[in-house]
Amino acid sequence: MGDDAKAQASTINALFAEADKAHEHGRHKRALRIYMHLATRYEETAAMGSLARMYEYGEGTQRDMDASLLWDRKAADLGCVSARRNLAIYHRGRGDTLIARDIFQSLVDDENDASAALELARMYLLSPHETKRVVRYLEQALRGDRLSPYEREQAEALLGDIRPVKPAAKKPKSKLTA
Repeated sequence: MGDDAKAQASTINALFAEADKAHEHGRHKRALRIYMHLATRYEETAAMGSLARMYEYGEGTQRDMDASLLWDRKAADLGCVSARRNLAIYHRGRGDTLIARDIFQSLVDDENDASAALELARMYLLSPHETKRVVRYLEQALRGDRLSPYEREQAEALLGDIRPVKPAAKKPKSKLTA
């Protein structure tokens, strides 16, 4: 890494630290401005994700779902996995299940995304005819190393509901002869 690249990386890290600190301390307008700078000048997808959440929840700005989606789309176009997942969740929430399914499936196929596999399992749980597919997605999710503890617990519980633990078989009683 050249000196210019090191200097830029240092600047970006310092700006993220400043924005994160401002956000943590409730100085949302300041955080929003810094994330906006990081997103527009450096195309930082993490900053775009932060902007999307801030617009979604109205932190430092008016609540604006269109702006939130715009920043998630920009980050997704740059390859950000979490932004792609957020878009899928958004579409699922709107009832656009085919779009959501396709995005989740592309995350599973392209990124081996365990969270997306769990989301697909949840979607297919609605159909009693998709049990094998649900099990396959849950097993894939559990093999992943990036599930949160909460997601792992959910996947294990769902899998347990589908494939309950069978009690140990009782041994036949032997007949004693007199």
